[in-house]
Amino acid sequence: MNTTGAQSGQVVSKIGRKTFVVERGLKVCLLSDSICRGVEDHINNIQAFVHPGTNLSRSLGQHVWHFDKITGSMLVLINIGSNDIASGIRPQDLVDKMLALINRIQDGHQEPMYFAVCAVLPRPVDDLQKKNVVKECNALLEHCFESWENVAFLRTNSVFLSRGQIVQQLYGRDGLHLNMQGKQKLFGYINRFLWHFCRHK
Repeated sequence: MNTTGAQSGQVVSKIGRKTFVVERGLKVCLLSDSICRGVEDHINNIQAFVHPGTNLSRSLGQHVWHFDKITGSMLVLINIGSNDIASGIRPQDLVDKMLALINRIQDGHQEPMYFAVCAVLPRPVDDLQKKNVVKECNALLEHCFESWENVAFLRTNSVFLSRGQIVQQLYGRDGLHLNMQGKQKLFGYINRFLWHFCRHK
């Protein structure tokens, strides 16, 4: 991520091959499963909607109403997908559900909306069975959003891998959830992105 000069009140950031020009201090919202529980303790001024156990279909049907009540330009972070993969979803179906969720959230909003889709994180508990599926889902998501002007794909999975293997000490004993060290890694990545993207603080 690189940041270049901008007009007063704006931030210009280059993420991958795309350049974003957004309002400085843009409103930030988060829609996530339990992996982001406690995010408000690590990221300031974020409106977080954390729904343990959720998947993309459930969020599309039950949780998008949060955004119908929010006005103004905003950035929406989405960190959902692990439960979809655990349920046996095909990678392309996961991508289609993510697209449907984003389209529903921005439907009817007149002000600019931006999205940051976090990579699906690997999990020790099912890594042997799902490793290749997780990799394919993330590759498809990243490729898909290359052509979406208002969506950035965040490679949050990168901080949980070392030479292609899961960094076990970032997870709890259940192999599902992040421990405090893991959450600090995830939220640290997101904080750095938010600073580059809109000077969020």
